[in-house]
Amino acid sequence: MNALPAAAGSTGGESLEQRRQTILDELAAQRQRMAEKLQPAESGEFPRSYTMRLLINRPDVATRLLAGVFTLFLGARVGRTLRTVLDVADFERSLASLRSVGEEPEIRK
Repeated sequence: MNALPAAAGSTGGESLEQRRQTILDELAAQRQRMAEKLQPAESGEFPRSYTMRLLINRPDVATRLLAGVFTLFLGARVGRTLRTVLDVADFERSLASLRSVGEEPEIRK
């Protein structure tokens, strides 16, 4: 299962410094393999999970989906209230994005 490197168990003719260097090289190679496995895919599919992609890339859809689930479990009245709160939050987010760009929102009377 967890086998020791061949150099760690051998004493035939190798100096202690050579064994040390061999083990360090093997550790560096193992770290490199682990780093490659932990890197996101180059295909631009990070995050890999569909749920996280939905939450990160489409927060508006994710909040509507959660509101629908809450409506199912808590009832239509609470669901309508929650949807209204989400609509107000979306509106506020839109205003904040306009302000960050430097545009002043037009208010009609």
